[in-house]
Amino acid sequence: MLRRFIKLAMVALVISASAIFALAFPGHCTYLTAQASSATSFISDYQGDVKKAAAKYNLYGSVMMAQAALESGWGQSQLTQQANNFFGIKGAYNGQSVSMPTVEYNSNGQMENTTASN
Repeated sequence: MLRRFIKLAMVALVISASAIFALAFPGHCTYLTAQASSATSFISDYQGDVKKAAAKYNLYGSVMMAQAALESGWGQSQLTQQANNFFGIKGAYNGQSVSMPTVEYNSNGQMENTTASN
């Protein structure tokens, strides 16, 4: 019971922190604000896959779900919809990748527009 409470508290913390960040820095958000129904459908659509990965790799499914929701804008990001990439991981898989515009920070902490291969 305590473990479940801790997991739920962590999810609430991550979601709350992302909401505060989005409100404090609205120019940095490149996705649509999630509606309650889209969050609910996101969770119901992916909970089975998250549970399998959590069990297989001994990870917290709630944290994976929260991070995927945050990084993909509840599954609404272009990268998620076109490349099934929920976490913004860059690279190639089986020699395939997609190129998408993104903003990166250079070594001086300045934002730079670039195209990333994901």
